[in-house]
Amino acid sequence: MEPKPHYTAPEWDTLEELDLNPEPSPEPRPKGRFFYKLALISLVLVFLAGIILPNTSWLKTKSPSNHHPEKYLWSVTKIAKDPESKVFYAPNEDSFIILNPANDNLDLYKLSSGGYLYSIATDHTAINDLTYAPDGKAFAIALDTGDISIHATLTGVELKTLSHAAKPKHIAWSPDSTRLAAVYDNEELLLWDLDANKNALLTEEAFDVPKWSPNGRYLDLSPEEGSMNPHYTMRLFDTHTLTELFYPIKPTSYYQPPNFMKQSNKILYGVSFAGQIVEWDLENNRSYAFDPDESWLGKSSISPDERMLYSILYGDGDLKIWDLETKTHIATLDYNEQANVSYNLSWSPDSKHIVVAYDTGIDFHSAETGAFESRIKFDPRSNHMYHGFSPDGQLILTTDGNSFSLWSPQTGAQLHKVTGPYSANKVFWFQNSSQLVIQRQDAIDIYRISDEPGGPAFDISANPPTLKPSF
Repeated sequence: MEPKPHYTAPEWDTLEELDLNPEPSPEPRPKGRFFYKLALISLVLVFLAGIILPNTSWLKTKSPSNHHPEKYLWSVTKIAKDPESKVFYAPNEDSFIILNPANDNLDLYKLSSGGYLYSIATDHTAINDLTYAPDGKAFAIALDTGDISIHATLTGVELKTLSHAAKPKHIAWSPDSTRLAAVYDNEELLLWDLDANKNALLTEEAFDVPKWSPNGRYLDLSPEEGSMNPHYTMRLFDTHTLTELFYPIKPTSYYQPPNFMKQSNKILYGVSFAGQIVEWDLENNRSYAFDPDESWLGKSSISPDERMLYSILYGDGDLKIWDLETKTHIATLDYNEQANVSYNLSWSPDSKHIVVAYDTGIDFHSAETGAFESRIKFDPRSNHMYHGFSPDGQLILTTDGNSFSLWSPQTGAQLHKVTGPYSANKVFWFQNSSQLVIQRQDAIDIYRISDEPGGPAFDISANPPTLKPSF
């Protein structure tokens, strides 16, 4: 890894728009043919300049159009919550749910404005799991009574109840929102057909959390990310044939859970003690094992375009970059000197950079070569927590406990700083990067981001009714 040079983020001023096609001033009355020709030639030159110059490469690098526009930020609303409550965000960005652990009541809000929609009272019936349908139009509640209750998101109306003798622990919707996988406390894994209101038994030895493949055919059953695997199990089911498939290399107690690729019929997972990363192609039932080293595999991550992979090895601190298409090793970044420094790794949304974030700064490396490219340097008096990019790649969010900051990854400039306290538990971005939701321990803050100053006046409803369905 290259040494860290002292770097101070420059102050960038908003550039004035460069007018390359100005309106010509009124033409003076010509005095003779010479002056008439001179004025005509001047007009032609101005016209040609307006067409040719903006397309000249050297001018384009200096034109404000090549600079990223200023981002405006303003607060939409703030919603207080219990520090122990759980928050669930709708995939379609229409709403979010706050689950109060004191009474297991649900409060629903509009995600764009924070406007209160309604509440559902469960009469202290314990909720074991809750999840939105992928289309966001409904949500399912796994109740300790043995029922799974499904509700319409906009109204809260109960659409149907899936009853079983055992208690549901984990539930997961299929990508097309027509099926529901449920793991029960008697270790059964049931696949519910919501239209027919029927279920099929996949296994009687289910311990973990179900996860669907993007095409809705396969269902993985593995421990959650970051948890141990006490049963040494990792299982995959074909939901069309209701049969179990078997992973090429079995995991140990420490491993990286399977990651379904979205653009191909492949799974990627890691075996920590063996230091291996395995790519399994379900279409032709072939597997390929990347063997970075005999060190303990710490983490691996696929680039957003699914063309590259990085892996970090604990012990020697090597970060290796791989080309998934050619199965070749591209580069290695050595992090031995950072052994005592906490850092986070991520990809930039365009897959062009690997980002290494410390509490004192953020390093950008080329994903194709591993070469160091640039650095955002933080105030050394503050310990920043990195929360990643906005979906459009134009902003980076960090918090330091006392404030949150938005940075430009292109210039390294700090664009906004909002005082707190701001120790974010979770961050939710709208996919078009127009809104930012910061979930703190005791509150949820909603912000609007735009290239234009000012914003819409949100209509926040006052006191909608409290719903009390019968469970």
